[in-house]
Amino acid sequence: MIASTPLRRTFSPLAASGRTGPSGTESRGGGGPNGGLDADNQGFGRYRGGHGHLQVATYQNSPLWGWQTITIGSKFPQAFGLFGGYGSPCYPLMKVKGVDALEAMRADSSLDVTDPVAVMNERPFSGAAYMTSHTGRQFEFPQRCQLYMPSQGTCGGYGDVLEREPEAGLRDLRRGLISDWTAGHIYAVAADPETFALDLGATERLRAEVRAERLAKGVPFAEFEAGWTKKTPPEGIPYYGCWDDPAVIYAGDPATTMPAAALQGVMMM
Repeated sequence: MIASTPLRRTFSPLAASGRTGPSGTESRGGGGPNGGLDADNQGFGRYRGGHGHLQVATYQNSPLWGWQTITIGSKFPQAFGLFGGYGSPCYPLMKVKGVDALEAMRADSSLDVTDPVAVMNERPFSGAAYMTSHTGRQFEFPQRCQLYMPSQGTCGGYGDVLEREPEAGLRDLRRGLISDWTAGHIYAVAADPETFALDLGATERLRAEVRAERLAKGVPFAEFEAGWTKKTPPEGIPYYGCWDDPAVIYAGDPATTMPAAALQGVMMM
C-alpha cells in the first residue's frame, strides 16, 4: 500500500468528511481503516473463538495508492474448532466503486459506512457499483475515495455450542457480538431481542430439541465413513499432495498425478 498522509480518526474511516469517530483519536496514515466488530464473526462453541473485525479503507490526496489482499480464510476456514466447536467463518472482500465516498458524505451527512454489511445490503451511494469477492486480489490502483472493506480473522470455537452458558450467549447478544439468529439457531438461547430477557425454561427445551434432532440424524461411524470417504480428491477443488496412497501425488486435480519418488514441477497461477 502506497499513499500520502490523509487525516483519519480511529473507528471513523472517512474522517476527512469532518466527522469524529467514537474514540476521537487522530492519526496520520495511508488509508482510513475502521476497526469494528461484526456480529457472528467468531468461531462458535462452548467457549467461542476471539472475535474478528471489519475494516473500511479508502484514500485521498495521493497520486499513487494501491490495494492487494491475500486469500487465507477466504473460501475455507483458516482456523478449525476443537471438540465440537465451529471453525472460523470465511472472509469476503467488499468493494464500493464508481463513487467518491468522501465527497458524497460531505454532501449528505446521513451516509454512514461504519457497518460494511449494511453498506452492501442497503447500497446508500447512488450510482455506485457494489461488489463482493474472495480476498485473493491482485494489486490494483483504485480511484480516489472508493471503499475497500475486508474482514480479519478469528479463532475456532472450543466445545459444543449447547454447553455454552446461556448467560454468556445473552451477554454476546447484548453486546452485538452475535445476531438474534445465531443466539436462537446456533446457541439455542431463548431471549427477547428487545429487552434481552433470558428465558431459561425455553432455552432448556430448545436445547433438548436440538439434541434430539442430532440423535435422529446420527449414524454409526463405520456407515458414515463409508459414505464420506472418497477414493480421489473432489472435482473442482485444486488439491496438491497424496490422498489415500502416499506413493501417488495429485497435482491440482484428480486426473493429474505423479509418483512420489519422481516429483515434477507444477506451475501455479
